[in-house]
Amino acid sequence: MKFFIFLLILFPAFFPAIAQQLIPYNKAGNWGVVNAQRETIIPLQYQEIELRGDFIMARKNTGTDVFNTQGKQIAVIPGKYVYLATVKGKQAAIMPMPQGVEVRYLDGEVVVPIGTYEYIRAVPGGFEIMKNGKYGMVDHNLNEVLPPVYKEIQNYEGWIVPFNGNTTQTILSARTLKKVPCKFTVNRMDFWERGYFVTDKLGLKGLTDTLCNEIVPNKYKYLYVGDHIIHAQKLNDRHDLYKKNGKKLLKDEVLKFENTPAYYLVSTKKKTYFFSKSLKLLRETTFDHVKPGDVQGLFYAKKGNQTAVIDSTAKIIYPFRKEGYQQGYENYALAGPLRGFYSNRFMQQELPSDTMRLIFRNGQEVTVKVQGRFLGMPEKNRIAVIRGEKIGFVDFKGREVIPFVFDYDKKYELMHYGMVRTYTFENNARALMFQNGSNVFIDTTGAVLKDLQPELRSYHKPFANGYKLVYAGEPFNQVGIVNAQEEFVVPLTSEPIQFMADQFLVMSKNQKKALFDLNLKQLTGYKYDMIHNPRLPGLLLVSRDGKTGYINFQGEEFFE
Repeated sequence: MKFFIFLLILFPAFFPAIAQQLIPYNKAGNWGVVNAQRETIIPLQYQEIELRGDFIMARKNTGTDVFNTQGKQIAVIPGKYVYLATVKGKQAAIMPMPQGVEVRYLDGEVVVPIGTYEYIRAVPGGFEIMKNGKYGMVDHNLNEVLPPVYKEIQNYEGWIVPFNGNTTQTILSARTLKKVPCKFTVNRMDFWERGYFVTDKLGLKGLTDTLCNEIVPNKYKYLYVGDHIIHAQKLNDRHDLYKKNGKKLLKDEVLKFENTPAYYLVSTKKKTYFFSKSLKLLRETTFDHVKPGDVQGLFYAKKGNQTAVIDSTAKIIYPFRKEGYQQGYENYALAGPLRGFYSNRFMQQELPSDTMRLIFRNGQEVTVKVQGRFLGMPEKNRIAVIRGEKIGFVDFKGREVIPFVFDYDKKYELMHYGMVRTYTFENNARALMFQNGSNVFIDTTGAVLKDLQPELRSYHKPFANGYKLVYAGEPFNQVGIVNAQEEFVVPLTSEPIQFMADQFLVMSKNQKKALFDLNLKQLTGYKYDMIHNPRLPGLLLVSRDGKTGYINFQGEEFFE
């Protein structure tokens, strides 16, 4: 050990210097930089400090001073805010000025003199430039890629496309900066769609792949590339469907096309087809049109002027009717013209009465008439109704079974677009209601449920020690932490708990925040108004009592 220390003293140049931690320090609104021992690296006289790898940007109104990590000033850059980019392998500042733009290395050397360009902006592949009001492009070494002669240059999804009008035949790869050898035209409004060039011929769209192979001919007004299929809409609003290899899915013209989570529903003049997501034909039907229903696995099928509800095997669940169905569910359907049942119902004009027609799987039909307006869906022989500002329930015969004693929280509902509370008895046979300023659950008799056990949901993957954050929904709206045995180590609380920087928890008490490690060791007191991850090594940004500064991962403050 003594021999090793002797070598360090004798030959320090052979051993790299240990990098010191740099910490922005705020004292009464003046910023500087200190090390972990609180030794001053940059004096506390700046408005802002930004750590940029090997450089420190210290900003004040008159400009930006650039320091190295040892605190040596190496440049003064005009302007408080500059754009940093890599030019010829070195970090440089792009400085917009009244006379034009200047690019200067952070050691002070000017690499692009002022007046060379009116504008320069870093983009994938290099820099977009402007000269004499026209756009061009140079690479990262400032070699010209596109001359400054264009009205617009779009840089999107790895492609560089210059325009002097609405169309162009010039496309470059942002990776190679070489022109695409294809011979086609693209439109400035729509030239790339999920792996394909959208080509333009007299205003009609087609698709070409990056190897210049035509996939879809130019005869469509609209094209959409999905995960498995290409949807092409004709001028007559009919459709063609293509596989990714350019082959049509069907020879017949497509009248209607529906994309559901499990199926593609394709309707031609004579048939409607069910295709899997892998484009395997599953079944043919004689329906004119099939569209997805309100629950997974059910569909609305139309034939002539009548509508039925079918399942995924095309079996009829609820029969054809001229009036159709408002909504179809597993155990019942609502007869009548299709309409959104929940959307903004509270904002609709209040009517003195409402009617609901139920059709059950066994063919039974029930008409329910009430004073007021229906709110929720029929479940457990209960339907919610609003009369004035009060809400109660009737059964499927229209008889009042739960009195109108629950409140309509207009402010809360309108804030959430009238779609927060369903006023329906779900599978657990309870409904969420509002009474005396609080959310409450009731059972099918109308009794308010007491001593409810929270239904916990995890909203973050477990930590290495097995702990995980859990959330209890209505009416609790609380968070807590449980261990691997699902036992609470931090009880449910209405105060927020936040996972931060992959190794900390931020907990709150009386609206003040404290920092904990993932083993729940408390690192700071409950004194901060904000704790934020600035993505600086070993540091978190905090504020308290009107002051902003940094703390290290041990909770030590670096501001006063």
